[in-house]
Amino acid sequence: MNVISVTNRKGGVGKTTMSVHIAAGLAHGGMRVGLVDTDSQGHAGLMLGMPQQDGLYDVLIHKKPIEEVAQHVAKERYSTKDNPAPGELWLLPSYRQTFLISHNLGEHETFSFYEAMEAFTTRFQLDAVIVDTNPSLSKLDSLIWLGTDGFIYVTELNRLSIDGVEQALLELQRFAQLRQRYLNRATHVLGVIANKTQKMPKLHRNNKKTLEETFGRLLWEPVPRSILWEEACNDFENPQTMYTYAPSSNEAKIAMKLATNAWRAITEKQDQG
Repeated sequence: MNVISVTNRKGGVGKTTMSVHIAAGLAHGGMRVGLVDTDSQGHAGLMLGMPQQDGLYDVLIHKKPIEEVAQHVAKERYSTKDNPAPGELWLLPSYRQTFLISHNLGEHETFSFYEAMEAFTTRFQLDAVIVDTNPSLSKLDSLIWLGTDGFIYVTELNRLSIDGVEQALLELQRFAQLRQRYLNRATHVLGVIANKTQKMPKLHRNNKKTLEETFGRLLWEPVPRSILWEEACNDFENPQTMYTYAPSSNEAKIAMKLATNAWRAITEKQDQG
């Protein structure tokens, strides 16, 4: 099972944008991919033009079968007619009831998210599941961490965002021990994405150096700030990914490189056992 959570304890750093483009990029590479939205805003599904539904709530609380709530994402949502994605993409959506999951879970459902991801993977024969997390810390987040095999951290190059990564890493250490103890499964940091970067500010240069010293080769190539990311999903009638909005753009190439980095990191960890 390859369940990858895209995270940071700070909001607004671009987790959803990165999650959607990594998942869609993997489908472009021929993978069968699941995308899980865990935020009540439902923005991951919104970016793909999918109906907003409480799918995650239905699976975890109402115990509905995963095949009844998972949404198959049409290829034209994330690839062009001239270059259709050879893989497939499914979405497990979230909406307004998601925040109630923590309140309505039973006492003995610690591994319910883990089991749901197993069912998702098995039912659709998925190569990877990308989880778009929210910045809050709740019981649901604890379940997500226990069900996650690898983490990709998204941060801006400012102190508050980097602090969010540091806090998330501390939580990772604690949950990694629990996963190893109860599931005999390791947890890995797959990569760190510096998002919305700018070339000139001294602040960005200094903070990028801090990240390089901390993460080394885990720090992926930065994603420069660009209005195209916002333009692509800003059409309420037809929101798009970069792969369809500007498929020849540098931003689309960057998005595909992120997906390539994610798959390379997954396979490297598999090879290491």
